[in-house]
Amino acid sequence: MLVITLRDGESLYIGDDIRIEMDRCIDVLMY
Repeated sequence: MLVITLRDGESLYIGDDIRIEMDRCIDVLMY
């Protein structure tokens, strides 16, 4: 699972087969 943590503290969870690009992303963690 790909976990993207935003500056405001929210986390966006997306599937392994989905890629997104967001300017607000500061941390991208692969589990």
